[in-house]
Parts: sequence; C-alpha cells; structure tokens
Amino acid sequence: MTNENKSNFGSQELLNEAHLVLQGQLEIIQSAFKKLMDCDDEVALNLYTLLFSVYDSSKSILILSSNYQVRDSFLTARTIFELTLNIGYISCEGKSALDKAKRHLDQKSYRDLERKLNIESINLSVQTLGIENLIISDELKKSLEEYTTQRGLEVRAWTGENVFKKIKIISKKYGKKVNDILNIGLFNIYRHGSEIAHGTLFGLFYIIGATSMNQRPKNTEDLLTSHRQHLTLIILSISMLIETNLTFMNNYKDLSEEISASEKLTLKLANRSK
Repeated sequence: MTNENKSNFGSQELLNEAHLVLQGQLEIIQSAFKKLMDCDDEVALNLYTLLFSVYDSSKSILILSSNYQVRDSFLTARTIFELTLNIGYISCEGKSALDKAKRHLDQKSYRDLERKLNIESINLSVQTLGIENLIISDELKKSLEEYTTQRGLEVRAWTGENVFKKIKIISKKYGKKVNDILNIGLFNIYRHGSEIAHGTLFGLFYIIGATSMNQRPKNTEDLLTSHRQHLTLIILSISMLIETNLTFMNNYKDLSEEISASEKLTLKLANRSK
C-alpha cells in the first residue's frame, strides 16, 4: 500500500470507500439475520430485534453521511453505540437482564398511557381511554416500584448502570478487543454525540472545527475536509461496533464467517484512514 493511499484522510474518495464498507457490513448483518431467524432462544430472539435497530440506523448513516449531515450522523451513531451496549450487556447477563428490560418496557408502557404537562395556564394531557379501569397486575406493580424513586419520580435508566460500568461488564466476558472497540466508540461517538444531542455550544463548535486550537478550518474546503474526516471516523466506528455485535450474537448461532468478513472490512477502512 502506497503512502498516497494512506494519506487521503478527509477526502471524498475515502468517504466513498467508507460508504462501500458500511454497505458491505449491512450485507453481513443480513447474512447473520438468516441464521438467527430460526433461533429458539428467548434472549437471542429479543437481541435480534435490537440488532435490527443497529442495521436500520446504519442505513440511515449512509443517507446522512452522503449528504454531509455531520450533526445528525453523530446523533444516529450514538444510538448505534447505545444499542451495542444494551446487546452486549444482555448477552452477558442473560435472562436476568432480559427480564429487567421487559419490566422496564411494561412500566414504561403503562406510564405512557397517561401523560400530563402543566405550564401555568396551559394544560396538556395524553390519556388512553379506559386507563382508570385497567387492572394492574402484581408483576406490573413490582415493575412500577422498581422504576420509581422514593420521591415518586420515574427511574429512567433501565439497567441502573452507567456507560463505563456496562463496558466493564461486557469487556470482562468478551475480552480486550471488544473493550477497545467500545472505548473507541465512547471516544469517537458517545461524548461528542451527547454534547450535540444536548445542544451545547461545544457540540456546535466541534462540528464546524472551531474547537481545534491550531487547525481550525480557514475556508469552505477546509470545513468540508473536516466534515469528511468526522463522517469517515463515524463510519469506521460503526463498522467496528457491527463486528462487536456479531461477536455478541455468536453466543446463539455460529457467526464465525460473518465476524471474519466484518473484521476484514473494518481493517481495510482502518488502514486506509491512517
């Protein structure tokens, strides 16, 4: 491989190659789906639905990045990272984590039947007819209690673990490579995606390259190069996360061929992005 081939980070050519890699990863996920569809394991079937969300959001990344939508690419990539953590966490903890996710689903669904918003003279509410007559099972009562604080507020984090704890739990089972990939996702996607999602000035300035002290874009072409660098790194990170998700799902069906093919695509893009 020539130096010229390695030095085009930020070029449209490399971004186009990144798109091809991500398209290849989507085809690999489709191959995995065919094997996972006939799996009769309850945990695997539920993880299948989360993996489909990874697939769906990755398709969105192709559309967003092709149109230079850097901000929304970060936001969508963040959801892929969160999905990956949840798939990894449940694959580690098994049925107990799946049951916890279902309890979170049940109590959240119940709370969603009646929502109210009071803003001084404006009162808004969304209510499903018949909620007052709905019989609450003992299981639902326990789920509501589990996800309600002593002050009566809703607990929003379904696992009770922060992102760092989840990575630690997952890495303990799956090893250094998975740990490295998740931390790369944390570094490349999660932190900045969170700032962008929360609408901070840092998030805005980061997207336009204004947080760099020494190499801020000086013209439109510099800005476009910076955007292509962001988008290429996002796709590279997602490519690695897809490989990791396949590793998680390998617990339930033999996906060794898919993992190998995914790894080759990731390495190809990583080498070209140096």
